[in-house]
This record gives sequence, structure tokens and C-alpha cells, in this order.
Amino acid sequence: MKWFNGLLCLFFLLSASFVLKGQVKPVLPLKKVPVNTINYEQGLLNNETAAIITDTLGFTWASTSTGLQRYNGYTLESIDPVIGRDTIRIRSRVYFCRLKSGNLWISCKKGILEYNPFTNVFKNIIPVDCPIDDVFGILPLSETKDGIWCLKEGAGMIIYSKNGQLKKKIPSLDTKILDGIIRSDYLTNASVIADNQDHIFFRLTANRIAIYDTYNYHFEEFEQPGEPIISVGCNAKFFYTSTPSTLSKFLVSDKTLIKKYALSNLTDQQVRACPIYGIGNNRLLVGLNNKIIELDADLGHPKLLTTFNEQPIITGTVEHIYRDAYDRIWLLTNDDIKRIQDNEIPFSYLKYPVPWSNFVRSLYFDEQTGQLLAGCINGGLQVYDKASNPLWHNLLNTEDVKDVLAIDKLSPNTYLIITWVRGWYLLNLQQKKLSAFNFQANEKFKNLLYSTTFSNNIQRIDDSTILVTAVSNVYRCVFKENVLKSVKPLLPFFRTIDDRICNSYYASDGALWAGQYKGKLYRMSKSGVVEIITLPEKFSIRSFAEDGEHHIWVGTVNGLYVYSLHGKLLKSFYKESGLLNDCIYSLLAIPGKSSVIAGSNMGLSVISLNGNIKNYTKELGLQDNEFNTDAAVRTASGKYYFGGISGITAFSLPALDQSQSKPQLNMTKLVVNDSSYNSSGIYKGDTIRLKYNQNHLQFDFAAMGLLNADKYFYKYRLIGFENHWQSTHQPTDIGYILQPGTYTLEVACSNELSGADVKKNILIIIDPPWWLTWWFLIVVCLCSIGVIILLVTLYNKRQYQKTLQELLLKQGLQTQRERISRDLHDNLGVQANAIFYGTELLKHKNGYEQKLVDNLHDTAGDMLTVLRETLWAMKITEVEAADLWLRVLNFVRKIGSYHPGIKINIHGTPPGNLTINATLALNIILILQEGINNAIRHADASEISLNGFSTDKFWKIEIIDNGKGFDPFAVSKKTENYGLENMAERANESNIAFEINSIPCLGTKISLEIDITKSNNN
Repeated sequence: MKWFNGLLCLFFLLSASFVLKGQVKPVLPLKKVPVNTINYEQGLLNNETAAIITDTLGFTWASTSTGLQRYNGYTLESIDPVIGRDTIRIRSRVYFCRLKSGNLWISCKKGILEYNPFTNVFKNIIPVDCPIDDVFGILPLSETKDGIWCLKEGAGMIIYSKNGQLKKKIPSLDTKILDGIIRSDYLTNASVIADNQDHIFFRLTANRIAIYDTYNYHFEEFEQPGEPIISVGCNAKFFYTSTPSTLSKFLVSDKTLIKKYALSNLTDQQVRACPIYGIGNNRLLVGLNNKIIELDADLGHPKLLTTFNEQPIITGTVEHIYRDAYDRIWLLTNDDIKRIQDNEIPFSYLKYPVPWSNFVRSLYFDEQTGQLLAGCINGGLQVYDKASNPLWHNLLNTEDVKDVLAIDKLSPNTYLIITWVRGWYLLNLQQKKLSAFNFQANEKFKNLLYSTTFSNNIQRIDDSTILVTAVSNVYRCVFKENVLKSVKPLLPFFRTIDDRICNSYYASDGALWAGQYKGKLYRMSKSGVVEIITLPEKFSIRSFAEDGEHHIWVGTVNGLYVYSLHGKLLKSFYKESGLLNDCIYSLLAIPGKSSVIAGSNMGLSVISLNGNIKNYTKELGLQDNEFNTDAAVRTASGKYYFGGISGITAFSLPALDQSQSKPQLNMTKLVVNDSSYNSSGIYKGDTIRLKYNQNHLQFDFAAMGLLNADKYFYKYRLIGFENHWQSTHQPTDIGYILQPGTYTLEVACSNELSGADVKKNILIIIDPPWWLTWWFLIVVCLCSIGVIILLVTLYNKRQYQKTLQELLLKQGLQTQRERISRDLHDNLGVQANAIFYGTELLKHKNGYEQKLVDNLHDTAGDMLTVLRETLWAMKITEVEAADLWLRVLNFVRKIGSYHPGIKINIHGTPPGNLTINATLALNIILILQEGINNAIRHADASEISLNGFSTDKFWKIEIIDNGKGFDPFAVSKKTENYGLENMAERANESNIAFEINSIPCLGTKISLEIDITKSNNN
């Protein structure tokens, strides 16, 4: 009886277990992926999204129930296509088809619009008159070598050429059945159309699928009995269907059922939506209500896609799945649009299931067991196995061991655990047991070693020695297995809490580096000499590392500093240098290179001494952007672990280099004089041409790639306007005010996943106003040349006329001169000669008044002299100074011959190469003749001197006599001093500086000063 009761109990237990098994929710392996949400915050018009596609340039177009939108990397913008001067306002859903040329065919109420992303131009390729109640009358489905296959209302399946010409009609079903497909709302709510290179599949009815062989122009129906078909998918060899309970796989060639897969293996929910999307020939994505499942092409190895935090990707229901050429998966749900990065993430994310326990402060990797130990703040201890999975189901967390600063291994199964302020403990990993550490003979150092801060660290030196950093000093602790044998403070001083030691590093040359709270570095050489190094900024030190070329890297809360082993500062890095942030929490050296990996509070950075920096952020799969002080470890195999506020990030350097995805750099918006030209019209491809008054420009750029547009680093400059690059993470509202001319806007973007810079050049041409155009300037130049030629001709003509008149005038003057000279000679000369010869005869007769005769004789002589000089001056226009001086000398010698009792002295020479006009020459001669005559006739002089001398500017002539002189003042009052007045007037007329100095009884001096620099123009 007892055995019967036992069997009965066993039966009930087994029955219960089967019942419970049927109720257990399936647990699937997780695939953690980066996810972005696009909803009303990014401009989504409504959550009824019906179709999505990405064009060649990386812009993603979405169809909603109220219009057409395009995602530019930042927001969704509503698009109303402009064709010529007409604007087509789309206020209902559309259908997309991407052609091999890169153009999009967009089906709407107006027919099919073709959009060329390279020229940014729309055109109505196939106009269709769509009934007012219909959304569209034609659906472009697939492009083959023969053309584009389309379902057209009232015509069935038709092939159109690329320019919209009807090429062929494919016989198949009654057009009324196909019209029902076009009009059906099922297109909006489910994925019922699929195509590969040679076939088009679409759901006809609940159990029937239409299959068009586009290679052989063959049509057939396929029937799948049983549950209604929800959606259709395909790859090159197989097509798939989903029903509320099953996924089915069929061979395309003969429609053979290959495999069925129960959806109950994936979800315990009732399936309402189940879109299928084939990715290549090896993967399928399946939407199960609010889940996304990845399977292989054989409907095996399912994985549940989640966020990095293992949260569901979708809150609503998945209705459409689409993967573009940039490794992005787009999910259309009844709530929003989700974008998934479908790329192998180079980072692994380790954490325990309890969210609050993943603030990792310390790490230790056991090379013997391959296990990773993590010490947390307020989370105790975590252990991960070789596969990076949690070793324990629950954390090891006690009141004393909950804030762990450091971990190291003392013996095969025992680890030293150093806590924040709570002391030291030993961990028996196998037993998962903690025990307080026994200091034994080193009890006096216990309190000093227990006095720790958040940033204190330890460093393993050899098999038995560990350096332990505490507030007061750095202590050398020697262990023998689990026993502390000795403790020795290394620095020759002790610090206080206000001047505390943060952390330390024992370098390869035997020097000890210790970082202080207020920005000081203590470097103690191997011989014990301590050097104090003050950082440029007085901030606390967080971490140390020594790279492969033995540089010491010092991470602080305000920058990263690199020193030589001897303490010389080599380089500094800041955010301005390219770091994500100035706060460097942890450092690990890269073996063999002068490079380190730094954990900051904005992500991870790979930094080289040459200045090259690569940054990685949460969007690439990190546990979070913020990491923790000294929570980093590198394994012997080259794997890196960094602890942060949400868990542990693990990676290898080769994986970072291999994971690359190049974005497409696009101009997403152009604003000209506050008018936006974001859909068509003003620019063609990469060239913008504007009028001279359209010179206020504003640009937006975005990198269309695996990441969000603001996760790339951009730089730009406008050649012809500026030479230096400007940099940003969000290149929007880039504005310029330009003068007419040609410019090139150079834009480049990069990311650690994009490899080399991706560049784009925009040619900007600002046409000048018509009055500055080349043709107008040429016309103006020609007209100006013509005007100049005319003016020069008129001027030359006037000058010629003027010169001719002057010549005629000179000729007339010369003629008058000659006539006057003849008249003077013929009349006045004859009479003067008659007087002269008459008085000469009277002088030889007695009985006449001798004095009267002499006066008449002299007067006649003077008349003849003046007459000769006047006639000479009238016959010439100019004379050399030498000739003038010679004429003066001849006069002096001649008059001296008349008066042998008077001594006449002549000194000096005239200036060379001096030409004097006739008037000046005549006035000089007459003034000198008058002066010499006065000295002979009136002064009773016995000696007369004529002196001439010159400089570069003046010619000075003096007449000096030793006669009786006169009183100039008295003479000036006389009314009959014509000789002196004539001399002064002649000098004034010719701008001659004239001066008479006379002293009674001593003689007279007459001075003439001629300005030879002006004599030619006088």
C-alpha cells in the first residue's frame, strides 16, 4: 500500500510539472542592441506609419496616414513635392519603391512621383487619376532588367520603363481581385508584400499568396490551408509565412514546405502581428506583437533583441520591419518608429540582474581560473565566469563588505578584499564566504591601512608584495599566502585627511609615484629622494599608467598629463585636445605602444602620445558613459575590462578596429534669406547657384549612418571666406553672409566606427548683379576705352589748335618785332645818328657852349646804345647766359675806351647751361648799362668793378664804384631820378632781386640776384 501511495504522489508531481511547464514563459537568449526612438519629439506627424525606405544618400522616408516625411538625422520634416511651379500636398499614406539607379518611386493620389536624391528634384513619372476615396491607384513593387513591376488599379500587373512608359501587361488574376489589394488597409497594418531578385510575393486572401516569377513572366497562386496568413517574407531561395501560431518556410522553386516553427517557442502571448523580414540569406527578423526575434534562415537559434539594459525595444506592436544599406533596422510600430543598429558591437556589457548593485569600483581578473571579480559600491562582490556570465545567482553583499575599493588574490582560492573604511576581508570564493582579515603582528598599522578614501588603490609588485595606498601613506605589504608578514610605509612623511594621498604607482625604474588630493605628485626615486611635482591645475589625481615606452600617464579630474620616468612633463590632454571630458577616472596602458585607454565620465578614449584620440560612447555599447576610479584591468590575452556606474564594459583592441561603418554626409537643410529650400529647387546635387541678393545662407549637415547624427565629429570651412576649420558635434545653423563669387564649403565627419574622414564639398556660386557681370564689365571697359580715346583725341586736337595759335602768335609777334625794329632803325636810328654826327661836328667848331654839346652828344650815344640793345632783344626769343655776359663785357670795354682815366675791373663768369628769355636778358643789360653810365657820369669814380658769380640757385652781379656816392633817402625824394626808378622797375618786371647801397664820399654798390631755377620760365 505504501508503494502505491508513493507511486500516486509521484504521478501527481509529474502531472503538475507538465502543467507548470506549459505555463512557463519561454526564456530566449538575448541580443543587446543600441536602440533609438523617433516619435513626436522628432516631428512624427502621427503613429500610423505605413511604409519606410532609405534613399541612396541615407535619408529615410516615412509614410504616415497624414503625409510624407523625411528623417534628416535630427528630425522628421514634412515633404510636399514641388514639380515645376506646382506643389503637391500629400495628406495620406504613400508607398515606396527604390530603383537601382538610386531614385525613389513614391505612389500617391497623383500617381507615381520619381525623386532623384542626387539632384533633389521630383517629377510626376506616371500620372494617375485616383478615385477620391482611394489612397493610391498604383503600387510599384520591384525593378528587374525589363522595368518596374507595378500593380495598377483596373489593369493588374504592368511593367513600366524607367521613364514611365508602359512596356508590358502580365496576365494573371481578375483585376478586381488585385484592385482589392491596392485598396486594402492591410498594406498599412501588416507586411503582406515581399520580393527578391526573381519573384514577387503578396497575400491575396487569408490563405492564398500570389507569386509572380519576374524572370519567366509566370504567375501562380499558392494556397496555405489552416490558419490565416498574417504576413509574407522571403530571401533568395525561400519564402516564409506567419500565422497566429506558426512560422513556415517554403522553397521558392517548387513551393515545398521545408519547416514549420511553433510561435509558442518564442512567446506565450496571442500573436496579433507577426511581420517577417529576410536579412540576406542567413537571417530573419520576426515581429511578435511587441517583440523582435532574430532567427537563422532555417528558423533556428532564436534571440530576443533588447536594449543594453535588457529592456524591451518596443512598447507597442511591430507592424513593419525594414533594414537599409547602413546596417540600420527600422521598426514601424503603432506607437513610434524604432531604429536599431544592426552591426556587431565591439563591446560586451557585463552586469548582475539587480540594477542597484552594478556600480563597479574595482576589478580583478584571475588568470588561472578565467574568472572576473568585481567590487561594487553599495553592491558588494560580483563574480563572472569564463563566458562573462554571472557566476552567482545572488550577490555577496554584507553590511561590512558592500563598498569594495580593491581586490587581489592571496592564495589559490582566497582573495583580499579592501573596503572603503570598513577594513580588510578574505574571500573564500569556493565557499562564497567572507572573513575578517587578521593583522596579527602588524596590528599597529591596522587603523592606518583602514583609513581609506574612494580613490585609494593597490598594486601587485611580485608574488608576495602588494603596495596599498591609504590616506596617510603608501604601504608595502608582504604576504605569505593569506598572512600579512610585514608592513612598511614608503613615503618619508605621513599625510592627513586634508592633504591625503589619493593613489600611487610603482614604476619600472623603481620610482614610486603618489598622487595627492590637491594636485601634487610625489616622486620618490629608488634611492629614496622625494621630488614634489605640482600639476598645472591643482586637482586631485585619480589614476596612473605606464605605457610601452615607459611614459607615466597621470589622470586627474581636470585633464590627462604625460611625464617621463624622470618627472618631466611631456604633454597634456584636455577636452579641447579631443577628449570626451577632462575628468579621467581610470587608465590602462596598451602594451608596446605609447598609448593608453582612458575611462572618463563621458565614455572611453584610446589616446596616443602623438595626439591621436579615438572616443567611444554609450551608443556603441558601453555600460554607460561614466566610468569609475581605477576600475580597470587588462588580461594576459589582451582583453580590457572597465567598470562604471551601470556595470562592466569588456572589449579587445582588434575588435575596435574591425567594427567600422561609413556614414553618408549630407546637407539636410539650406536656408537662403530666411527661406528654406529643403525639398527641391534652388540646388542641384552638390552645387548651389544664387543671385547676388540671395547671399544670407544657413546650412544644416548630418551624417547618415549607423549612429545618431550628433554622435559624429564634424569640421567645416568655407574656402574663399575662411582658411581655418571649425568643429562641432551638431553642424546645424552654419551661417554665412557672402559677396558675389565662387566658394567651396568643405565638410568632414568622423567617428571611431567610420575610419577615415567622410568628406563632402558644396560648390556655392553667388552670381554678381548685372552691373558686375563679365559681359557688362566688358561693355563698360570698351565704352570707357572709346570715351578715353575720344577725350584724348579732343584734347590732342585742342592742344594742336592751341600750339598752332601760339606758333601763329609767335610768328606774328616776331613779324611785329622785325617791323618795329626796322621802323626804329629807319626812323629813330637815322635821327639819333644825325644828332650824334651834328654834335660831333659842333665839337670841333669854336664859339659854342661846349657843355651843351657834350650833353647832346652823350644823349645821342645813349639813344643809339639803347636802340641797339632793344633791336637785339627783339630779334631773339632767348639767349645763353654766356652770350649775355659777353655782350655786357663788350659794352664795358667799349665805354672804358671812352674814359681812359677810369679803371674798370671785371671778375667772374656766368653760370653754365643757363638759357634766359629775351625780356630778362634785355632788362639785365639795360640795368647794368645804366649803373655803369651813372658811375661814370655822376659819381666821378676813378675805379669801377663789375663782378659776377653763381651758385646752383642764383646768379649774382655787382657794380661797385669808389665815387662820391649819394644819400639814397635824399635821392628818393627827388622827382627827377628816372635812372634809378627805371632800374628798379626793370628788376621788378623780371623778378630780379635788386639792391642799391651808397654812402656819400665812399661810393656806391648795385646788386642784381637772378633766380636761375626760374629764369627759363620768367
